[in-house]
Amino acid sequence: MADPNPKRLPSRKPSGEWKPGVLEDGLGVTVFDKAFDDHFQINSDLIEQALQGGFHECCASFPEKKQQPEAWGMRVDFLWKLWLYVKEDLAGYSAAHKVDKDGEHYCIVSPCLWSHGERTCASAASGAPSSRHLRQMHGDMHLVVQRYVMPWTRGFDAGLALVLNAGSIAWSRKCADLFCMATTFVSHSWSEAFEDFAQTLFRLLDAQAVVWICSFALWQHGDVSASLSSLDRCPFAVSMRAAHRVLVLTDNSAETLERCWVVFEAALAHELRKDYNICLPDDGDAECWNIVGRKLERVDVEACKATNEKDKQEILAYIRRQTGGISELNRS
Repeated sequence: MADPNPKRLPSRKPSGEWKPGVLEDGLGVTVFDKAFDDHFQINSDLIEQALQGGFHECCASFPEKKQQPEAWGMRVDFLWKLWLYVKEDLAGYSAAHKVDKDGEHYCIVSPCLWSHGERTCASAASGAPSSRHLRQMHGDMHLVVQRYVMPWTRGFDAGLALVLNAGSIAWSRKCADLFCMATTFVSHSWSEAFEDFAQTLFRLLDAQAVVWICSFALWQHGDVSASLSSLDRCPFAVSMRAAHRVLVLTDNSAETLERCWVVFEAALAHELRKDYNICLPDDGDAECWNIVGRKLERVDVEACKATNEKDKQEILAYIRRQTGGISELNRS
């Protein structure tokens, strides 16, 4: 249930030294204040009204769009603005923390001066598992979702893409379809650096291109697993059918190609006869392409990784039902 009175934080005084993503006290980023609105060119005060189809006729389609996964896209320039807004906070917070296998955060420095939001963080020096069970935190999509996407969308019953688009349309009064209807489906791993992710898309695509990215498309507070109960009708499948092509983003580890969801999306793209391309942060890096090539030669769908074992079993069952099954997908 959406909060009927979303709170708008007090506007921060303009400062020539202020940089998006860095507070004066260095503890985190604010949201839905004047600096946020100016950076993204949105009107935060009107987001809830716009999502309900009010304020202006240009917002009338948002209630319908909330039910259409293909309309949960985000323009590349919005993604780039998001990266610019959070990049210094993301780098600083990840450098000051470690994480365990369950995704719990542990502060390296004491006292820790970073805002942890609603998370409870222990010191890595006391009350933490043995250091061998902790790894250095990285600025990946897991952290982006935890630190920004979830807090920013809590009161809206919509993913970040739709929230920002509602604020943008209310501000600009432009056609909502130009901001929402995704033409490119992005397949990726949440473990890759968000910096590489944003820079790769910004380099490859036009700034006005609309991309479908699960972490920003889905409302992360909802029951995501329930939306996957029927794989061929889940938001991933619906949005891919409407998209013109699929881009797979990976880094030099090519770990993306070992993820079950990426394999499922590859199978679906093959079934739908979508253009399918693999992209690297540096497409001219021959060694990275060699790594990708070796991973593709050894693809074994049944050995792929998934955070949720139930998801993996449902994906494997779906692939087995397709013509040629798992062996055909491994070969292709």
